Amino acid sequence: MSTETRHRDLDVARAITRLERSIVLRLGEALKADGATIEEWRVLSFLGDGDGHPMTAIAEFAMLPPPTLTKVVDRMGRWNSYCGSVDTEDRRRSWSSSRPVAARPCGSGQLP
Repeated sequence: MSTETRHRDLDVARAITRLERSIVLRLGEALKADGATIEEWRVLSFLGDGDGHPMTAIAEFAMLPPPTLTKVVDRMGRWNSYCGSVDTEDRRRSWSSSRPVAARPCGSGQLP
């Protein structure tokens, strides 16, 4: 790979990084006005399909390590915007699902 190609690759990578940071900054400011974070938005955007998902899949989608995801989900409890349950077949596994504000209370039904 030539030096010129490496520099061009770095320029592209740098441009993508700057774009991503700009978008995250603007989105973060908009979410902050509603008392939310980008991490919470990522989690809710994944859970928005209404299906239950294992926490490992949510962590992967939201690009969060599992312990951080647990903290984010705990914070989201203040909105009462998600339900969590333990997998009936493997108690080490937990599931989360979004729920509308006026929906049934958590625990009144099983997630997958």
